[in-house]
Amino acid sequence: MSYLDQEEVHDWTLLAELAVKRGDKSFEPVYDGSSLSQYDVDALEKQRSIMYHALSQPRGFLTQPDKLISSTIRLGTGAYIDQPGGKFLETMGRIDRSGRCHLNFEEALYLVERGTCVAKKENSEHIMSLQEVYANLITSPEQYDQLLVYSLLKRNGYIVLRAAQRASERHEPAPVRYRSPLLSFVVSLFGLKFLTFRSIFSYLHSLIAPKKIRPNPDPNWQPAFDVWKPTKGFKKSSPPVPHFQVVIVSATDKMPEIETLKQHLHESPSLLVAVVDNGIVNFYNLSQMDSTRLGIAWKDSWGYNRTLWSMLRRLLIHKK
Repeated sequence: MSYLDQEEVHDWTLLAELAVKRGDKSFEPVYDGSSLSQYDVDALEKQRSIMYHALSQPRGFLTQPDKLISSTIRLGTGAYIDQPGGKFLETMGRIDRSGRCHLNFEEALYLVERGTCVAKKENSEHIMSLQEVYANLITSPEQYDQLLVYSLLKRNGYIVLRAAQRASERHEPAPVRYRSPLLSFVVSLFGLKFLTFRSIFSYLHSLIAPKKIRPNPDPNWQPAFDVWKPTKGFKKSSPPVPHFQVVIVSATDKMPEIETLKQHLHESPSLLVAVVDNGIVNFYNLSQMDSTRLGIAWKDSWGYNRTLWSMLRRLLIHKK
């Protein structure tokens, strides 16, 4: 037996890691006129093949076949489940008197995406793909941003419900007063004057300076979600006070007036702003913002005006 037959086969992948000097990140920077090294090209192709292989696999479902009826979402005028059943119903959906569970679009997409439920058309038994569900439920970029924020919060274990719509103020009409002619004659004859409690309190109320009406908040900055930390015994029919309220905005949205921010913080001290920037979600807590120290508008050392979100980031860093 020769010496070459006894020699073990070397693992050249260990030496390949030292063949090319790379930066701290996955790939070295590419400058103008240059190209990736062969090592980086091979690594990129390998990762791309793994990604394509994972995407080519058929999607599975967590639901057992005998329980598929209770986990089938029907898509029509809305998203609903005829015979709902599952743990997710404790914090998702609204069940009407007939037992049908109605879902918001973000709830339906989240359940289908994680494999808890399947989606079908109202009059079809064909199981829709995830792409078809997205095409049916997402109709605007704002809805997609809302889905990203909702999915991120749910995956981190939070209880998320849509913010309750506040009822508009209702003014009751003043009651009609009736006075008989005989009573009017007696009052005028003896010079008597009868005052009701309502008239007395109305007079006293007129002596008080009217309260200044606050301007209506920016409708684009209304809370979209009420968020709770994992709570034992949570009931969506009578939820407690939310730990946070989330406003969803885009990174390109215009900065609201400072009075609008103060009004929102006055109504919801635990207000969080979810800034969506090309699919990346960042959360900012406005209650930690100290606008009195840095001012409303400021410039950096180069003289450029900073954007809203860079300003908030600097405020929060100084607060810490």
